[in-house]
Amino acid sequence: MNKLWEKFDQLSSQCYDDMIQSNPSMDNWDKAFSILVEIVGEGRQLDSGFAQEMYQLEESIEYQCDVSGWFEDYLDELEMYERYDRLQYVCEKVLQLFKWKEENPSDIKFRIAFSMAEQGKNKETLFFCEDWYKAEYDNIVAATSLIYARIAVKNLQGAEKIVRRFITEDTVCSEENDMIYSAASLLYKVNGNKKEEKRINKAIKIFEKELEEYFSGFDEEDLEMDIPDEKLPFH
Repeated sequence: MNKLWEKFDQLSSQCYDDMIQSNPSMDNWDKAFSILVEIVGEGRQLDSGFAQEMYQLEESIEYQCDVSGWFEDYLDELEMYERYDRLQYVCEKVLQLFKWKEENPSDIKFRIAFSMAEQGKNKETLFFCEDWYKAEYDNIVAATSLIYARIAVKNLQGAEKIVRRFITEDTVCSEENDMIYSAASLLYKVNGNKKEEKRINKAIKIFEKELEEYFSGFDEEDLEMDIPDEKLPFH
């Protein structure tokens, strides 16, 4: 097990060297992920309860490696280099490996839907998002994913039904729901509802202005924080 962790540590360092050099091969990233899968398998052979949640991988080595941070960067790199088939595989693999009882894997599921859509699997994306939305009816990430999926298959009325459930006349665009506002903006652009598109875009601009004013009060050191990346809509 220690040798596997040493190998992961070496590969993860090489991954960031590749990132700096803009190396598109990503061989070291793929190898490092395979090592993580191997670590989980070997750990559970020794103890069936080993790392049932993903964050527990770091706990098992007393946080000597930033597994979660590396994994997020891996997904971002796969997306940047448009390796959508690999992105789908990796996300599906981690959903299978861990219990996800203590953490909600919404971001991972969103990436699965996104990666399938980018591969042109519109029907498969729709089925995936419909099942996810049924299971997590109040999950705004699941709702947003399904809006994009329905737009992709031209089910615009179905997409609008979800939008109207989460965005009413009194709803304010905020950090908690801005992603569904983006989906709504695309919907109204596609279906030609200029009035609603204008209303939604106005709400988004107000939120963006408030966000800009908020961050203008910080210096550069204060701004060194992780800010969620905005995912692209499904095509």
